[in-house]
Amino acid sequence: MKTVAKKHTTVGNVKIIKDFSMPQLKTKRRIWIYLPPDYETSSKRYPVLYMHDGQNVFDDFTAFAGAWDVDKTMERLFKSRKTPGAIIVGIDNAGKNRMREYNPWAEIGGKGDKYSDFIVDTLKPYIDKNFRTKKSRENTGIMGSSMGAYISLYIALKHPQIFSRVGLLSPAFWLYHDNLKEMLEGVTVIEPVKFYFSVGTEEGDEERTKQYIDWTKFTYEVLSKKMTNKKRIKLNIIKGGIHSETVWAKVFSPAFLWLFK
Repeated sequence: MKTVAKKHTTVGNVKIIKDFSMPQLKTKRRIWIYLPPDYETSSKRYPVLYMHDGQNVFDDFTAFAGAWDVDKTMERLFKSRKTPGAIIVGIDNAGKNRMREYNPWAEIGGKGDKYSDFIVDTLKPYIDKNFRTKKSRENTGIMGSSMGAYISLYIALKHPQIFSRVGLLSPAFWLYHDNLKEMLEGVTVIEPVKFYFSVGTEEGDEERTKQYIDWTKFTYEVLSKKMTNKKRIKLNIIKGGIHSETVWAKVFSPAFLWLFK
């Protein structure tokens, strides 16, 4: 059962848009925008990382089972000079319709195409217009966990002209795997691009863990064979790693630093 924090836990400069229009999905959604510590005192432009399940990215108060604490991690990495900073955009999920929205396959009820178009055609133009971003694909990433990782891969492969840094944590690729396999067989990887995979050795029971690991490895191997630079794709198998926000919070730092190195 979820333990709800008694107060908001965000730190740093996190802006919130409560009702951002999603015309492709005919709804509105909360959007979180983390800005680097020196954003207000400099004229710098920053790379951007788009993340799903925005409720879980920054704030324990809104998180399902504890936040990833991305704001705290980014503050720490900046102060230790491990990163010059990045803008992190969190998109709230659709609640009970989360699975449908992160499912790319319309023929089985998925709305992932519409969600993908929202990010590319509505959200990114807004972020680029209203914040000091580095707009190029080389400076734009996307990251998620579980089904959020699934839709991250789909969006990155569908829009290689937009995204070149892709974080895939505990990806649920075992779901709809026939559709995924068909897509991977036909895809051409546009380089340069970086893929960071992570999967735990205890994602669920023995059968479910095997599904997570096998399909993560399969996807990693297929994409790796399509890339000329094998150093730009990484698989991190986490011993004892479970399917939880606690693990993803720990993985975020090495994943971010590797992707945006």
